[in-house]
Amino acid sequence: MSRVIVFCLLVTAYPGSAVALQGDTFSPYVSTTYLHDSNLLRIDDEVDLASLTGKDERSDTVKTVATGIDVDWEYSRQRFLISVEMNENTFSRFDTLNYQGRDVNARWNWQFGNHLSGVLGQTYSRSLASFADIRGVTGNLRDQQRTFIEVDWLFHPRWQIGLAYSEYSLEYSELIQQNGDTESDTMEVNLFYLTPKGSRVGMELSKKNGHYPNRIFNNTSTVDNGYDQESALAIFDWRYSLKNRIRVQSGYVERTHDHLPQRDYEAINSRINYTWVPSVKTQLDVSLFKQTEPRDDLLASVSENEGMSLSANWAPTAKLTLSGMYRTEKQKDLDDPGFLLITRPQSREQNDSYRLSLSYKPHQRVDLMASYSDESRDSSQAQSDFDAQMISISAMIKM
Repeated sequence: MSRVIVFCLLVTAYPGSAVALQGDTFSPYVSTTYLHDSNLLRIDDEVDLASLTGKDERSDTVKTVATGIDVDWEYSRQRFLISVEMNENTFSRFDTLNYQGRDVNARWNWQFGNHLSGVLGQTYSRSLASFADIRGVTGNLRDQQRTFIEVDWLFHPRWQIGLAYSEYSLEYSELIQQNGDTESDTMEVNLFYLTPKGSRVGMELSKKNGHYPNRIFNNTSTVDNGYDQESALAIFDWRYSLKNRIRVQSGYVERTHDHLPQRDYEAINSRINYTWVPSVKTQLDVSLFKQTEPRDDLLASVSENEGMSLSANWAPTAKLTLSGMYRTEKQKDLDDPGFLLITRPQSREQNDSYRLSLSYKPHQRVDLMASYSDESRDSSQAQSDFDAQMISISAMIKM
């Protein structure tokens, strides 16, 4: 599969392979971003910062210089979307965190005839892992890679069946986190009824197999090194009008582990999204969700997360865009696997964040942006609260 994606890259880069159509893009760019973070390491105010990091200040300023290429190329009924970026990240105070990041996305939206279509693609990213759940000043880099293929068959004007397969891997650079390295593959099948106005209703079934390659399981292990997960999801996507869209998905998920049935669980996950576009200049998105996530805690096998998010965009002119986002989420640990004889109240926490941003386009090839954001966590666990404010400014020039 990777060879196919490389082939797409070569075809796109070779100017003699096809005649470019009007509107095709091949856009190199450079950008610079300055970000000031008031609490970079997401440390509770009660924690002695000097003993942990050797420094008295929690804040830092990060400079990111990036260069990349965006490609959006159409040939006949095929479309190739490719983006490649390399970035250099420099920290003013915690300079041991300096790193080089990468971001690669390759996607082929293919179409054969009038009834068969799909997607073939691969993504890869290297970034600094979040400090929200890890204390310390270690530059723990996180590499994520995903390869995927999707095939959709419109076997009737109102009915479509689809198959999808994907492989995912996550690797950490620091030894202390490599226990969380994971590999998984997922198979999906779906069936949808389509309406002339673009609405659809249907069902999606999936089966996922996951493995933690760096975990060695023995008789004293309290975390597993493999699992299987199956889910059945009902999807209702209603385009009520050009200005209103409602998407509802809800379904059953079951996870079974290779060695520790104490950590098995089953749950109902649900999400509702509403999009309102009152004009070409304005869009509002609202999302409500309730879902479960696996946990490796000694006193919990799964967490229940519920919350909502709200985002809005307003473009008063062709050059100016104002955006805002708010998200709140409550997390509650469930299903004590019984490894410890002691009991304690299950962990609970609330995470809140919001962001305001302003984008200005003084020229067709120049983008300027400034933003302010806030993140906070209120946890039942000792010394796990934090609050952080971030201000950033950035500029991008497209060649």
